[in-house]
Amino acid sequence: MRHKQITKLKTTSITSGNKLIIMLLLLLVIFICCVCTGSQVLTPWTVLKGIIGQSGPQVKLILDSLRLPRAYVAILSGAALGMSGTLLQGTIRNPLAAPNIIGITGGGSLAAVIFLNLFPEAAISFMPLAVLFGALLVTILVYALSWKNGVSPTRLILLGIGISSVTSAITTLIIAMSTFVASDKAYLWMAGSVYGVTWKEVRFLLP
Repeated sequence: MRHKQITKLKTTSITSGNKLIIMLLLLLVIFICCVCTGSQVLTPWTVLKGIIGQSGPQVKLILDSLRLPRAYVAILSGAALGMSGTLLQGTIRNPLAAPNIIGITGGGSLAAVIFLNLFPEAAISFMPLAVLFGALLVTILVYALSWKNGVSPTRLILLGIGISSVTSAITTLIIAMSTFVASDKAYLWMAGSVYGVTWKEVRFLLP
């Protein structure tokens, strides 16, 4: 019996390892396609030479100022989102748990919209702090309301879905009552974009 369990664990580990390798290869292919394509198509060899600093000034400008920062930010953002979902599912022990389902994302979006309306002239660098505060506040609220001689994963998910709906409704209401500039910024921020990112954003996300 023990031998069967060890064999099963080894098989599962091998299968998971193969999946990880396939996904990493797929990520590499997508990265190469992303960096090579654009108004000026580059070959993978040209991109490789540009990354190691052996390309001409035009290719260096395209890669260093435009394509590489955007590609790296997209990868790092996707990794952060995937990690947050995995940590949440492991903590709550429920595969349905995700930041956008139990209201954490909704709290952050609501905080962003409120920040854009209350402080339209403030530096956008303060936005992450406002979003973090909103997401943390909703997380504490969901956890507190779910507590009843302990936290039940099912109760937490259901309460989170309800709070997510409320925050989404309030966010939509605020955007509808906002000025065009504020609502445009809010939609752009909530949808997400890598337009205009630089190496500064890459260094900020890398840790």
